[in-house]
Amino acid sequence: MVDLKKILKYDLIPFCNIVNECCGVFDEGYVGEWLFTSNSNLNDKMPIEYMATHKGRVELLRLLRFIEIDEADLF
Repeated sequence: MVDLKKILKYDLIPFCNIVNECCGVFDEGYVGEWLFTSNSNLNDKMPIEYMATHKGRVELLRLLRFIEIDEADLF
C-alpha cells in the first residue's frame, strides 16, 4: 500500500518534479489517473508506488521519457 502522507512529507520536491514531468507528457487532467493505474512497464504496479525511493523515481522518469517518444505504452 502506498503511504502518500510519507511521500508528501519526506519526498515532496521529488514528487512535485515527477508530477511536473507528467504534465509535460500528458494532459493535466490525466496525471492523477496515470499515477494511480497499474502499469505493465512497472511490473503491474501503480506509478505512485515508485515515488517513495530515489531508484523508483528514476525509473518513473525513464518511463515517462519512453512514453513521450512513443517507445512505451501508457499502461
